[in-house]
Amino acid sequence: MDPVTHLLGGTLCGHLAGPRDRRGHRAALLTGAVAGLFPDIDYLGHLFQDPLTVLNNHRGVTHSFLLVPLWAGLLGWVAGKWPGGIAWRRGFLVACAAVSLHILLDLITPYGTRILAPLDRHAFTLGTTFVIDPVLTLILGAGLAVSLQRGSRAPGALALLLLAALITFQGHNRQEAEALARSHARMQRLPAEVLALPQPFSAWNWKLVLQLPGEYRIAHVNLGREPLLQRLYPRNWPLGRTLHSYVPAERASWQRIPRYGPDAGAARVRAAWESPAMAPFRSFARLPSWYGNDRRDGCIWFTDQRYTLPWLPPPFLFAACPEGPGRWRLQAPPDGRWPLLPSAG
Repeated sequence: MDPVTHLLGGTLCGHLAGPRDRRGHRAALLTGAVAGLFPDIDYLGHLFQDPLTVLNNHRGVTHSFLLVPLWAGLLGWVAGKWPGGIAWRRGFLVACAAVSLHILLDLITPYGTRILAPLDRHAFTLGTTFVIDPVLTLILGAGLAVSLQRGSRAPGALALLLLAALITFQGHNRQEAEALARSHARMQRLPAEVLALPQPFSAWNWKLVLQLPGEYRIAHVNLGREPLLQRLYPRNWPLGRTLHSYVPAERASWQRIPRYGPDAGAARVRAAWESPAMAPFRSFARLPSWYGNDRRDGCIWFTDQRYTLPWLPPPFLFAACPEGPGRWRLQAPPDGRWPLLPSAG
């Protein structure tokens, strides 16, 4: 989830679990806000690690339920040392709630969270919610604002119940989206593994993925009968083409995406993908696919279909560049800029 959502969630935990006196309450709000952001401290790896190492280590030990007491104890101790701080036990309770909520909010996204680290490196995901969800953020923000304005904990507690209801609804939609994908695979007699990924703008927007040997079949659907946002939001506005790409299931267009590009060059692309240089990106990408060839330097670029959105550049893009016969090196876009690929598909 985005930092704003985590900040609001942690602050709400501070409000609900903190003391009622004014001084203690302010300290609890600050403790909750810091604890709500704390698990993402692993992003500081960008200061001394390469981007792929950071991506592979993100949502590790700082996002582990097993280590919540450790992080909460540390944050509670620090909170008790602040001027005007709160008692360690109260700080521990606030931090424990805020860190746990952070982990839960990350767990519902498709990225994957290692909630059992360091004992188990498996990245778990419920896959119900897109990484930025304005409705979810609004629920947390409104619950916190109304609670603070009224000096009551009831609106904040209600916000958490609404949050649970929203995630449950999104989980139901995921099951419906997966059923659509399985139905299409049966109709086409495709021995495919199916996956449904939440998409932005609406809880009804989903990406359906059929995983086949050597390729994916992907469709973008809207589960609602009348996509209200599409009727209100013109196609030529910013992000309009992306929003209008999600259509009712009966009008879905299934796109074939080869994992290794066109057949003529697939052998070379596969050799690049399987080279030792691409091992870090292979560890990260769950739905890897060819993105394009750069004819200028011979680099072959790859992305992860988990994160691609219609009409938008992919957020994760890395290349294998030739260094000699059978030898490749890993290449990231310079300065974070995506290359213009003449042969990109």
